[in-house]
Amino acid sequence: MCKKFSTVCCAAFFPVVLAAQPVQTAVSATDPYGVDFSKLSGRPALVTEYRGDELDDLVLRSASNYDKGLLTSVQLYDENGRLKSSTRYNYSENKLLTGITGTDTNGIPRWKYIYTYDTSGRQKEESSFSGTDTLEWKAVSSYNPGGQLTSRITYDNKNAVTLRESFKYNDRNFIYADITQFPDGKVLKRIIYTYTAGGHVAFEDHYDSSGFYEQVGYSYTDNGNLTSFSYVDKKGKLKSRTVLQYGRSGMIENEKIYEEGRNLSADITYVYDSRGNWIWKYDGQTYTLRKIIYGE
Repeated sequence: MCKKFSTVCCAAFFPVVLAAQPVQTAVSATDPYGVDFSKLSGRPALVTEYRGDELDDLVLRSASNYDKGLLTSVQLYDENGRLKSSTRYNYSENKLLTGITGTDTNGIPRWKYIYTYDTSGRQKEESSFSGTDTLEWKAVSSYNPGGQLTSRITYDNKNAVTLRESFKYNDRNFIYADITQFPDGKVLKRIIYTYTAGGHVAFEDHYDSSGFYEQVGYSYTDNGNLTSFSYVDKKGKLKSRTVLQYGRSGMIENEKIYEEGRNLSADITYVYDSRGNWIWKYDGQTYTLRKIIYGE
């Protein structure tokens, strides 16, 4: 559902699906190639990101604007620094995200998402529209009396069900099963979670219509910092492993990704500002500089 826009935008949906997960980390198996930069400390007003293969050849690639801590717009640029697209975010009076609109270089709308909420501020419906304001699909979420997300049903533009996603909880009120099925009941995907005694995700077992196909395992320090996670296929063969190293500040300063557990495919180094937000990243090939201007 996030294919039309950037990782920054995808983060707006993440809490809806995994709202009941007990512990979240800066890096996850869903996006292993970088620290999550969608949640910034302090009160940013403008975040500009520059990238390039050489230090003397950094080019503007994105600009994110904030108002009192809320992301209001993102502009994406191509490898030559030319504007590719813009995304705007709208909120309700109580700061709930109500709409996201994407436009091309000429400001012509290309897509739109609309969100509605119940009286408790839980997302009730997400609707996707084309650039001509035509409904493409909508997803309706339901909750149990305790406020936990129990289902998310997706409909096409003719109001026919296309997917059913259901969430099951254990006796600790943690999600232990996330199941997505087609209307006929056939499983598209199924994720089973197990947890550590401290409430961190220990394993994710992934299934499709053919059955189990991979497991993601997580390791932590005694105080709960994620130190590594690994993908293992259905035959027990290690597919990839990500190892994290923390600095004195407690922030992730280095991230190494190994393919098949041996071949180093990425070695990422981070530098942070005094607010705890990374401002410099190097992965061995590309330099990324973030300039952050803070507001009141």
